[in-house]
Amino acid sequence: MASSGALKSAELYIRKLLIQPKVRFSGIMINDINDAPIIPQNPRILIIRPDRIGDMLITIPSIKVIRATYPNAIIDIVVGKANLSIISQFQRYVNSIFVYDKSLKSILTLLIQLPKHSYDLVIDPLDNPSTTSGYLVKLAKAKHSIGIYKHNAHMYSHCVIAKDRDSVHIVERTAQILLSLKINPSLCNLDLEYTHSEQDIVEAKKEMYSLTDGASIIALNIAGSVQARTIMPELAIPMIKKIQDHIIDRKIKIIVFGEQRHSAILQEIKQACNIGIAPFSQSFHQYAARLESASMIISPDTSAIHLAAAWKTPTLGLFLNDNSHTALWTPYKTLHEIAYTDHHSVNSLTVDQIYTAFCKIYPKVEWQTSDNQI
Repeated sequence: MASSGALKSAELYIRKLLIQPKVRFSGIMINDINDAPIIPQNPRILIIRPDRIGDMLITIPSIKVIRATYPNAIIDIVVGKANLSIISQFQRYVNSIFVYDKSLKSILTLLIQLPKHSYDLVIDPLDNPSTTSGYLVKLAKAKHSIGIYKHNAHMYSHCVIAKDRDSVHIVERTAQILLSLKINPSLCNLDLEYTHSEQDIVEAKKEMYSLTDGASIIALNIAGSVQARTIMPELAIPMIKKIQDHIIDRKIKIIVFGEQRHSAILQEIKQACNIGIAPFSQSFHQYAARLESASMIISPDTSAIHLAAAWKTPTLGLFLNDNSHTALWTPYKTLHEIAYTDHHSVNSLTVDQIYTAFCKIYPKVEWQTSDNQI
């Protein structure tokens, strides 16, 4: 059996062979729908999206538009293990799902499988350069390859003009790829969505409202995708106490969400603030159902913020400087306020910053209780 080191070397060699990093873009720029490639009435389309849950959530609106515009098209998608966990949200819009797990075996499998489908278009919706997306585009061997113009644009036969990364929301930047299918994204409904069965919702609300004796819920998610986005007790405890003082005369309670790996942090917060802790979820789908019970969400994690946008739940986003030099991933077309630090940890935020933002959004929230929700 080949060693893991040998497999990794082989994988890197295949990547380099496919992406040819020093080649310049020599394809066609798509400025509007008139520049789109000619495709059949019912095209065969492959979408590349093997990254995080949040990336998938902001891409689903574009996939939904493609399906509505081309109801009889073949629409397949390459996903990763992480965003496969929300398969229930995108499988209704696609025909086949391929999983890429960053292994050599996965690359070789896709190298054999994807070309057999004779795709008219392979689409990479990512608006920043990615070696992974680039070589997956190459593996597909589609007639046309579409991407947003960026440093690795040579990977594509056609590039759509990139929207300004400093000012345009990520949902709209991603939707630029619709131009390649003769769809004007500015005329489309790009609202995010995340749905549950009625039974899932009822069960989650009963469970969450039992923690607040029926009071309205502020969901505080402390868990970020990386350590820099995880709220530590040193910030969480004084922040919660300040908010608790503000809502003391209202039928509103804070419930803190986190993962099993944050159990020590959660217990410290619970003891200091006499506060409810949401049960650990067995899946992202279960976590989302519980989060949907909230009348307001406070979070440093963009997946939770995108979920809030799907339900139009008022949100207080906690943001840090992640060196991406892009517009903040705020909840799309949803009531929100932000607290931002120019440092590289969310824990550099001050309690006063967060409390000031909270006081701005608090009067605008429509507070739901168990009386009108169950």
